Amino acid sequence: MPLFQQPFMSGGFPSMNRAVVSPWDFDDDFDTDLGWTHTGTGNDVDTGNSQLDWDLERKASHEGSYLDTSTMFGGNFSDTAWICRWWAVNFSTVADNTSAPYLACLDTAGADMEDSIDAISFVFGETFGAGTNKIRIEENIAGSRSNTSQDYAWTSSTDYYCELRRTSATNVTANFSSTSGFTKDLVGDFSETVSSSCGGFDYLQVGNDHAGSSTGRTNIGTLGRVQCMQNTDTAP
Repeated sequence: MPLFQQPFMSGGFPSMNRAVVSPWDFDDDFDTDLGWTHTGTGNDVDTGNSQLDWDLERKASHEGSYLDTSTMFGGNFSDTAWICRWWAVNFSTVADNTSAPYLACLDTAGADMEDSIDAISFVFGETFGAGTNKIRIEENIAGSRSNTSQDYAWTSSTDYYCELRRTSATNVTANFSSTSGFTKDLVGDFSETVSSSCGGFDYLQVGNDHAGSSTGRTNIGTLGRVQCMQNTDTAP
């Protein structure tokens, strides 16, 4: 059952547990807090401005916000087909080449790509020390990481729209847009081959690059909405 921020009227009484118009399995526009857990300073659901605030530093400890998929779906992400969209990712402060934010589907609460976990992420950041701003799909399977990336120099005060789709057990595709229509005008579809055993994702997360070197680089910004659909890689 989709979750959305506005009450559905049933028998004249509002119920926050009923879905309204959204056809998505999960649709959070941050008008209310659905139970996100936060670590680090500056990460929070700002219901007054209908956004998730993030302040993510590359450092040797975890920072970010995560949500249990039991809140979203009543179970894990499918291991073969899903789609997630992150709306209006907007940087107020940009640190060049910093790997943050990670927009991740993962199997461990509060962890990140430096840990021994299973995860698939849409990442803003350089490709393993290459020194060039990129967006990338990154897979982590029990701590072994791989990625496919595209060059893109993002800027502050600009809304970006990120889409990540698991099209099969062994493929993930992403694209990057400047509009809420997800028109792929900035970066078209690009794909990463992933292991069929990478799965069991029961958390959605916006997190930092947890690393012990090149620390101190910080990206600050906001997320306007997140949508997810199960058992299909096509938007409704």
